[in-house]
Amino acid sequence: MKKVLLSIFAVIAFAATSNAQVNFGVKAGLNLADLASSEDEFEADSKIGLHLGGYVELSLSDKFALQPELVYSAQGAKSEFSGEEDLGGGIIGTYSEEYNLKLNYLNVPVLFKFKPSESFYIGAGPQLGLLLSANSEYDYTVTASGISVSDSGEEDVKDEMKGMDLSFAIGAGLELESGLNFGLRYNYGLSDVYDKNEGDAVRNSVLQFSVGFRLTNN
Repeated sequence: MKKVLLSIFAVIAFAATSNAQVNFGVKAGLNLADLASSEDEFEADSKIGLHLGGYVELSLSDKFALQPELVYSAQGAKSEFSGEEDLGGGIIGTYSEEYNLKLNYLNVPVLFKFKPSESFYIGAGPQLGLLLSANSEYDYTVTASGISVSDSGEEDVKDEMKGMDLSFAIGAGLELESGLNFGLRYNYGLSDVYDKNEGDAVRNSVLQFSVGFRLTNN
């Protein structure tokens, strides 16, 4: 992770000290976040979150640019389970469970952008994330013989998660002359989000839609 971070900042420093034109901007938008794993028993559903931050665009030529960003991103996943269970003595109980894993990151994506036209771009690059917080919300209800028992709460699970997350980002967008811009991006995790996971890796999977504004026009 440290080597990746140093490589990212080395590229940024090289571009910044060259003759590249530099523009600054801000962005915000929605996440459709999920967790992905190849393990058969793993189940998770997407959840909606927010992201916001800023970016620096370093124009290397008319067609190419480098765009490092600093973005707060609410990620994670949720899951729901329900069914029946034999409690013994001829008693059949029903249960329902809901879990919401909330992972908040400070992400540093670095996109290498190609602009086939003045307004349209495609881009891809690495993203390094620092885990700010991790909480698991739970809510379950068990019902048997007309009697229901429920419980809910929230637990801090940051100690169970890795502090750094490496992802690969790919996306496209439109940039208007007014400075307003729109972007669609997919971030796929390359590292396991859990610190001590004995099964298949569980990775972040986030689709982002952003609206931004370029603050300078160099």
